[in-house]
Amino acid sequence: ELLSDYGGTGHSFDDVLKKRQQEHGPCSRYIAETMAVSSRESHFSFDLTKGEKVSSVVIYSKGDSGAEISIRDSAGTVLIEPTTVKRKAGVDNAHYSVELDSSKLPNGEASFKVIATGAAKEYYLITVGVSTA
Repeated sequence: ELLSDYGGTGHSFDDVLKKRQQEHGPCSRYIAETMAVSSRESHFSFDLTKGEKVSSVVIYSKGDSGAEISIRDSAGTVLIEPTTVKRKAGVDNAHYSVELDSSKLPNGEASFKVIATGAAKEYYLITVGVSTA
């Protein structure tokens, strides 16, 4: 069914993404970022406000070469060690995702940076579920 964003009668991309994110835990808001990852470092930053926590970090990809993805705090301290995100043989290619261990991220007012490097140019969708602490 074609998404309503593209002229179809299906749900909007936003609705579908929010539903998928809630499968990984409760969230009051979510952050979605598309990253083009190559041999050069790619990154994006996101912030939490007082009373918030990260409930999930999910990375979607159809990339064959893979990427190393980590999360640091605003001081540059590695909170989630580099994790290889790469499809494995026999995995449903249309729905491949990896969930990072969001329990390693502190609650409350904080800034984070998602950092990725890869061997070839590929695209990744990073989603961050945010809930109340």
